[in-house]
Amino acid sequence: MTETLSPAILILCLLVPLVLCPAARGQDHGARVQWLRENAAVLHPLSTDSEPGPRDADLAPLRRALAGVRVVALGEQTHGDGACFRAKVRLCRFLHRELGFDVLAFESGMFGCRKAWEGLRAGEEPVQALSRGVFGIWTQSAQVTPLASYLARCATTERPLELCGFDCQVTGSARTSLVRELEVFARKLEPPAVDAATWKVLRVGLGKLLATPLEPVSAAARAELRQALDTLRVGLAKPEVQRARDARMVEFWRQLAASLSGFAAYALAPRAERGPLQINPRDAQMGDNLVWLANQHYRGRKIIVWAATMHIARNLPSIDTEDEDLDYRGVKSMGQHAFAALGKELYALGFVAYQGRAGISWGKPWDLGRAPAGSLEDLCQRAGLDQAFLDFRGLPREHWLRGALSSRPLGHRPMVARWPDVIDGVVFQRVMTPSTMRVVEQGGAGDDARRSKRKRKDR
Repeated sequence: MTETLSPAILILCLLVPLVLCPAARGQDHGARVQWLRENAAVLHPLSTDSEPGPRDADLAPLRRALAGVRVVALGEQTHGDGACFRAKVRLCRFLHRELGFDVLAFESGMFGCRKAWEGLRAGEEPVQALSRGVFGIWTQSAQVTPLASYLARCATTERPLELCGFDCQVTGSARTSLVRELEVFARKLEPPAVDAATWKVLRVGLGKLLATPLEPVSAAARAELRQALDTLRVGLAKPEVQRARDARMVEFWRQLAASLSGFAAYALAPRAERGPLQINPRDAQMGDNLVWLANQHYRGRKIIVWAATMHIARNLPSIDTEDEDLDYRGVKSMGQHAFAALGKELYALGFVAYQGRAGISWGKPWDLGRAPAGSLEDLCQRAGLDQAFLDFRGLPREHWLRGALSSRPLGHRPMVARWPDVIDGVVFQRVMTPSTMRVVEQGGAGDDARRSKRKRKDR
């Protein structure tokens, strides 16, 4: 015989959880806040001072967290996070000076960044040199300008911080010389890498791929260009070619040919054919480029990656975006591809902010609002933190930070995830500030701004 509860007891059973749960949640938050007070690595204001000093001692926890790491990827929530940019500049200097990282790989084109590095080595004005290859969202940001100066200062020293790119997109002012330089290089090879007919296809096809704005072409034209690029790669792989010229430059052009082929596959397709996961082809090619840089081109060296957190993260489909308009199901990021090849040698560092504003340097800033109650950002600000570093890799297996938790590392939008499965660590900043336009002392500001606006179309 089954007993039934009296109405009074039934009501009590329903009310007790409602009364106790908020208190329990508050106690849980209190314990989490206390843990953050005691364990988060407090960082000094992440300024972009040009010279090292005793304040770098606060970055010692990164030294421990990055033991055994040879590729550290520095993310950003959006491409308009000024405070984040300032922090990344300081981290780049620290990683270069103190931890032996001597390559800086930007989320920008491979060819353009190579030309930018040549410009820096030749003594060009730093931002002008950087603009040969790096997207304007960074070269036109006042918060990134100190990085250009730092790269220039150490470019001709015994231990430079060498600039390169891993994006399959073609970026910067150097894009206009890509086809000519490729043809000059390949035509001098003995035997030539490709025949005259293939060069004709490459000239026409790459001309369309480098046009601004990009216009879609037929599937047959895309296939013809990709076949020509594959033929070029085969030609550059001939043993006699490898012996005849600088093998390292030959391999660079081979990888660039593969990268351009990957770019053409989706960039020249009509938008209707790209499908809902059009980010995947780009990230797959960027992942291939990054792994090539780490395992071949810069084998034995340590690399800093500058990119959006969206690209360096992994396991994106595991994130609950809490927004029907934002769905990561089926998305496979560059970080996913790279982690499969590099494993724990790759460390992805994200950034989060409790409140503030963000905005690309030439755009209108927007208010972030405050992070939701109980989120990682909310807990950090309750702990009295202004800027702090949390290493997810060193956490115990059952730690609360390994559980589902709300945070805003992607686009400043609240999401729930087991974040140690997505990124390896995070820098908390209580207040985000927008990226602002750099000041050009002797003219050219209008031209720089116009060039930057045009570059947005490539993003």
